[in-house]
Formats: sequence, structure tokens, C-alpha cells
Amino acid sequence: MFFAATSDAAILNGKLYPHPPLVFSVEPGHSLRVRALFESQRPDRTSMLGVAPYWNTDPGGHVCLGSMPTPGSAGLESLAEWVEGFFRSEFTHSGATKLTKHPQGHFGLWRDLAGKDRFPTEWIVPAGTLEEWLCPNQ
Repeated sequence: MFFAATSDAAILNGKLYPHPPLVFSVEPGHSLRVRALFESQRPDRTSMLGVAPYWNTDPGGHVCLGSMPTPGSAGLESLAEWVEGFFRSEFTHSGATKLTKHPQGHFGLWRDLAGKDRFPTEWIVPAGTLEEWLCPNQ
């Protein structure tokens, strides 16, 4: 992962990190949302999701695109490009909200994950079901 070379984040830059299983949603109007899964299996509408503990995201899963290369389409055929762009972007800010249960927040989470093989799901903040996330007004 690539972190902005500012303050403490510089020591996180360019290292290998494990990731939780993720669900991405490309929204009309060229925006991206992401959630974490607690299990590595294809989700259904009742699957429990967690807040994706990434810099440049908010509690609702909205991604600040910043330096992220974005495809010209929001269609299903471009989803892989959206995901690749997410991980090729520079993670620049952790936001003001708690997106992880790690006792030392964002910085502590990524510092402790560097070089590990598995993402500990106990650090994921619960965020409801897939259906609640994708269809909040139902």
C-alpha cells in the first residue's frame, strides 16, 4: 500500500499488508464505496459487513478518490479497474472518525499489520448487512 509521505504515515509506505475480504459498490456519478466482510465467502443480502478500515474512506464506506485512477465507466465490466485503482491510489488521510477497533486507531492498525499474513477480523467495526448498506431506504 502507498501512504502519503507526510508525518508518521511515511513509515507505513510501500509495505505489504493483509486485507479483509471486501465488497465494492460503484455508484452512479463516478463514486466508489467499500465495506469489509467478516468471512471470505461470496456475500448474500443477509451477510454481515464491517466498516472498511482504510484511509480515504468514511464510516458509510464512501471513498475519497484523490489520486485514484478511475475508469470511464461505472458499469460492472469496469469493477476490476475500480478495485485496482483503489489499491493503486495514495492513502493520504485517516479522517476524524473511528473506522477500526484497533486500540491505536488507523495508524496503529496499519503499523501492526505490516508484513503479516492475515487481517484480524476482531479489529473490524460492524456495519449491518449487505442489504442495509446497498438499500438503506427499504
